[in-house]
Amino acid sequence: MLTVDLSPLQQPLSVQNLASPRLAEPIGIHVACGLSMIVVVVMARVTVAVAVAVVMMMRILFCLIQLLLDVVWYGLLFSLSK
Repeated sequence: MLTVDLSPLQQPLSVQNLASPRLAEPIGIHVACGLSMIVVVVMARVTVAVAVAVVMMMRILFCLIQLLLDVVWYGLLFSLSK
């Protein structure tokens, strides 16, 4: 669960409040880092999925070419054996 401390924002702005260490790390930095990590993980998963799909399509294409060559080869052998 995400909780945000808004007490520094409810105080009037002054030089002392702006220099306080509580405002040194705004919540936006943590949200941006979390979102960037989510994007990296999603992109990695998509990349792996695309790579697996390409490999599977190449295997299917290779099997079809091999099947076609077998049909042609056995067709030639059958026609020459007559």
